[in-house]
Amino acid sequence: MFFSEKFQKKIFFQVNRLLEDNPSGPIPKDELAIAFTSTDMRHARIRLGDYLMSAKIHDLPCICEVIKTIDKKVVYKVADLSQIMVCSHDLADTASTKDAKSAKKEQKQWQYPHGLTPPMKSVRVRRFRKTKKKRFMDAPEVEKELKRLLRADLEADSVRWEIVTADEKKKQVEPMSDAALFGDKVSSSEDEEEAPQVSIKEDPAE
Repeated sequence: MFFSEKFQKKIFFQVNRLLEDNPSGPIPKDELAIAFTSTDMRHARIRLGDYLMSAKIHDLPCICEVIKTIDKKVVYKVADLSQIMVCSHDLADTASTKDAKSAKKEQKQWQYPHGLTPPMKSVRVRRFRKTKKKRFMDAPEVEKELKRLLRADLEADSVRWEIVTADEKKKQVEPMSDAALFGDKVSSSEDEEEAPQVSIKEDPAE
């Protein structure tokens, strides 16, 4: 159970008192009562002593194992934690006023983005990448596509087909030579003759 910042200071000592008074047994109903207000079991009303709050149940990014120890050496697993209840002072019935949403948006709405500890803040975005979706075609769609291809073959002027085996290697494209690109008459800098040197004589009269 998680409380918002406005409720943390007010209810912190009361929750600790209930846990200390009932270390091994259940908490009395007159001290703590939870009643669900929606059919999807996502909205609830919580009464903790004199405080009345509304709560929403969110799904954690992953399942957390809850363990306990007595001698700080041996640990015992006691439960699997997969959901968290977020309490608020707003008593508005959000279950009755919500808009109609698709199943995908409805499911994403209840995904809690953070973990249980401060280092796990925004862990769903940082550590969980989106899975690649594979599109599988149903049998009616495959049959419909096959009929479309056969109908296109009948309407075509000419049809050419060939059988290609799976283990057939692709033909490697050979690089074209300079002669094939530019012809046989290709000159290079080495083949070119050096330009004749011109000597300039000075006039003795000057």
